[in-house]
Amino acid sequence: MKRLSSCFLIVVLAYQVQAAVPEPKGVWEFNAPDTSATIGASLELVGSVQEIAGVSARDGAVRIGQGSYFICRHGMAPNGDGAKVNEWTLLIDFSYPTSSLSDPPNGYNDLFQTNPTNADDSDWTINSSGAIGIGAVGYSSAEGYTTQANTWYRLIVTVDNGVRHDLYVDGVEIFKGNEQGIDGRFSLADSLLLFAAGNNQDGDDAPIDVSTIAIWDTSLSADDIQALGSAGDRFFQQKRASNPTPANGSDDVLMTTHLTWVPGDFSGTHNVYFGESLEDVNRATEPDASGDANSFDPGRLEFGRVYYWRVDEVNASPDKTVFTGAVWSFTAEPYSIQIPVDISHVTASSAGGNNTPAMTVNGSGLTGNTHSSDSEDMWLSIPGDMSPWLMYELDTAQKLDKILIWNSNTSSEGFIGWGLKDVSIETSVDGVDWTVVVESTQVNRAPGVPTYNEPQAIDLGLVHARYVRINILSNWGGLLQQYGVSEVQVYGLPVFARTPDPASGSMDVRPDAVATWRAGREAVSHTIYMDTDANAVADGSASSVSSNTNSLDMGLLDPQLGETYYWRVDEVNDAEVPSVWAGPVWSLSTVTALTVDDFESYGNRSPDRPFQTWHDGYGYSADDFFPEYGGNGTGAGVGHDIWSPSSPHYDGDIMETSNTMPGSSQAMPFYYTNTSGTSTTERTFVDAQDWTVGGAKTLSIAFNGRVGNTGTLFIVINDTKITYAGDGGNIGQGAWQGWNIDLTTVNTDLTSVTKIQLGVEGVAASGLILFDDIRLFPGAGELLTRGDPDNNGLVVHLPLDGNVDNVASDIATHLIDGVDGNHEYIDGIEGQALQFTGTDGQTDNDVVAIDIDYYDRGSVALWFKPTRLYNYNSILDNSVEANDWEMWVYGSGEFAGRIQSGSVRGFWMEAERWYHIAMTWSRNVDRPGVIDQWLYINGELIATNESEWVAPGSTVYLGGGHSGNDDCNGAFDDFRIYDRPLTIEEVAQLVSLGQ
Repeated sequence: MKRLSSCFLIVVLAYQVQAAVPEPKGVWEFNAPDTSATIGASLELVGSVQEIAGVSARDGAVRIGQGSYFICRHGMAPNGDGAKVNEWTLLIDFSYPTSSLSDPPNGYNDLFQTNPTNADDSDWTINSSGAIGIGAVGYSSAEGYTTQANTWYRLIVTVDNGVRHDLYVDGVEIFKGNEQGIDGRFSLADSLLLFAAGNNQDGDDAPIDVSTIAIWDTSLSADDIQALGSAGDRFFQQKRASNPTPANGSDDVLMTTHLTWVPGDFSGTHNVYFGESLEDVNRATEPDASGDANSFDPGRLEFGRVYYWRVDEVNASPDKTVFTGAVWSFTAEPYSIQIPVDISHVTASSAGGNNTPAMTVNGSGLTGNTHSSDSEDMWLSIPGDMSPWLMYELDTAQKLDKILIWNSNTSSEGFIGWGLKDVSIETSVDGVDWTVVVESTQVNRAPGVPTYNEPQAIDLGLVHARYVRINILSNWGGLLQQYGVSEVQVYGLPVFARTPDPASGSMDVRPDAVATWRAGREAVSHTIYMDTDANAVADGSASSVSSNTNSLDMGLLDPQLGETYYWRVDEVNDAEVPSVWAGPVWSLSTVTALTVDDFESYGNRSPDRPFQTWHDGYGYSADDFFPEYGGNGTGAGVGHDIWSPSSPHYDGDIMETSNTMPGSSQAMPFYYTNTSGTSTTERTFVDAQDWTVGGAKTLSIAFNGRVGNTGTLFIVINDTKITYAGDGGNIGQGAWQGWNIDLTTVNTDLTSVTKIQLGVEGVAASGLILFDDIRLFPGAGELLTRGDPDNNGLVVHLPLDGNVDNVASDIATHLIDGVDGNHEYIDGIEGQALQFTGTDGQTDNDVVAIDIDYYDRGSVALWFKPTRLYNYNSILDNSVEANDWEMWVYGSGEFAGRIQSGSVRGFWMEAERWYHIAMTWSRNVDRPGVIDQWLYINGELIATNESEWVAPGSTVYLGGGHSGNDDCNGAFDDFRIYDRPLTIEEVAQLVSLGQ
């Protein structure tokens, strides 16, 4: 039998959408992800968003956190017999995390606000019970409908003021709301705020995930809305060009840039209009280019110019209809860029009081191009300075283009005249030998008003220098020997390599990734250095390769798995002086394992169903993405049966979501009934995989059997079969296990793996196996078996089995009896656990003191069970300061951990439930004052943070309660401190010990 693909339903819905539903006035799909529009004007983001997975593997989405929102300038004209938009429909594909239902203060997800000033209450919301609506119109809970966390929905609210105000979810009418008056609260001005908390951001905007937004200038009918389908369904035909590259409004666009776009669904050719005049491009009828390619080469651009372009889509025969596109814009890169100057690298002949030379580079008083007239925002020399000067030291020698000077601009400038008048400019490479580049020039006098926006540009002639000194020859007053300047900016050609991808500090980079960078302006070729030794890269003794393009296949330098590498790019042009510009040293860390398949990208919808990739015995019928596949003739079935009403998984998930590896959200079910003696599922790789990259030597397959399973597990790599060599009974154990295969014993071309089969053999064998995390590791048998962690670097280990002894080293631990709390030993994750019974608001609980200084790079891992929830239920703190190196739980259940200036958070706990917590950190090599943090809960990476480095104290307190922190009421087990950051795989291994 073949699974039905619902192809007929897709065709019917597509026809209904084409025939009945009007084209939206605005559509935003977040596939970049950015706020650009598929149709209409781009959204304006206030705050920030986080990129996340959408409804399907191919769908983009964003998470909008508290305090952030979009301004939607919808472009709809007034209608419905009013002065505002009274007839409209809004579509939102959304989900939300569990924590949002209890997010302070009220656990609300605000959906939209019709008042552009955001002064009123939100106009639609999801409340803490998951009901959708608002009091004035009604809530879905009155009709027995509430939403659930971590589930995607297509919400449609349709409004015709004076007639209707109704809610639909996934095409189904939920309730007919109370209709509202024309031009009243639910009419739209020229902009709509999306996901903004009302009452000027009163906090009722818990995190929400959004995949698609659309808006119409009409109240859609029930038939229209039914045709729009469910979350993730395509609901309109894109007739116009969309998703431009460069994105609309981009700046700093390369001088040699090809313009591209996503063509309309039915376009045959494209007419491109391009120029420097918005009006000309908007009115143009004669295209600059026309053809079937969805790209356009505008030629070399001019520095700093704003360009406008439009793409009209011309339908294929027979109608040749032209769909006029929106006008997009971008700004070409500037000729030179500002070079930051550290405030400690500015010196002067003298300074009066707080008017230090640092004031000329710290941006104080400068907004955009306008400088204040506040004297506290400027440098001022002391009176009687006979040889006044200012000097700026850059981090390295540059090719300097100009300096901009905002002169002294106090309100007294007009009659005192501290501002510079005549100056000379000298430069130096080493700070010893100086060259005069400007013998004498005059700096314009500032007006002494807060609207001063005309800085003086002084040309430096592209001199090669690291130091710039302004020698002051006179001031505008001419009487007092005292001199002032508001701001100085230094500009140079962008001759260095910059903006690396992967970004410096990136983690989990594949060893065969292609690294790219923004090339230096004059570069002809590039020399790339890479090594695990940062000093070798910095001094140029590391291995290197040359490239004629601004990209490199890192595999050429043979990086290994699980290592931190440093790399730099030198820009080379033998025709210039200097001929080499040595780039900064960047860093990256390679993944500890290569993923063959983690099974996270599959779902219920085509083309992402698991059996469409892992072919099995059932096959599937044809649909819009795949032709019919009749099955492989074996007794294998991939995925749960979600179509048969008698199935326990009916209308659920094809993938297994409740029983997975730690840190994984889903596993692949493999059902087998060996009527023919074997059952197999096969995956063919479109591009052959190299299983030797990064020194990979072992293939690890995570599997979980079921009691009663029979048969023998095997895998076929290319055409080579490997039979499971472990205990044959493991296939019948309901626990996660690692099958580790030494690839050095596999007789096939591992540099070109084109297909793999997973299967079970044995006559009449049957059962169910879950597969998860097929990965490649370096070294045979290294760090592969879950539950067998590598204890390298483990310096503190407290099993807490009736005592607080450290079994890992001689670092001392002590149980301190407090006045306010108590402790006891209870049943733990493994053996016993230590229970503290602290009190809310008290600070002298029993604690465990550990005599250790944290390391620059390290990890803390532990099991914790909060037995009560209240604000600042302390888990861990340190002896340095009350707000440094600590963990706690809020009354809402939210966990937080911080080193100093910021916390890692975003996970909510429940009372009387065990959680595994791991926090790792690493002091930034390039910026020693910064430390990077990673938070894992139950083996899953929850959050990262960049914090200010602060030295830890000499004692760590398990249970908190010191330095004014509240007592802990909770249980601890298996507490560990490492002198290195754990990998996510190692964290998962620790988690598995408690399963």
